[in-house]
Amino acid sequence: MFGIYAWLYEQESQRISERVKHSLRISAQQGNFKGSIPPFGYHVVSGKLFVRDDFTVDVVKRIFRDYIAGKGFGKIANELSKEGIPTPGQTVGRKNSGVYWHDSTIRIILSKPHYTGDLVQNRETTASVTTKRRKKVDKSEQIIVENTHEPELFI
Repeated sequence: MFGIYAWLYEQESQRISERVKHSLRISAQQGNFKGSIPPFGYHVVSGKLFVRDDFTVDVVKRIFRDYIAGKGFGKIANELSKEGIPTPGQTVGRKNSGVYWHDSTIRIILSKPHYTGDLVQNRETTASVTTKRRKKVDKSEQIIVENTHEPELFI
């Protein structure tokens, strides 16, 4: 008898998961940001991305300028760390965030499509309802809504 109930609960969990994913997809298609933490330099108000009015804007502009000028990820990260500029994790208040910038952080910032003004959602998803493991979503299935927020922030 327990096996039947466990199976029923598993089925209901999967149905709920599908309904939640569907509603998140609809919201993303309407141009609403559905991530847990907005891209560095932005904040979320009522589901929309807006440019922050603090030092993060200048930091991202600098990262793009330095990269275009020929500096590598590591050199940019080292300069930001030496100057004591807070990392993205520190800016959003993560407890376990480091105080040093890493080349991978610079690479991620430079590769995010959000900085062009386009909202890209559904880039990864959970593997199944029974695990927290994430998997990449094929580019053809990602949700891209153009011109949802200010792009000139970093260009």
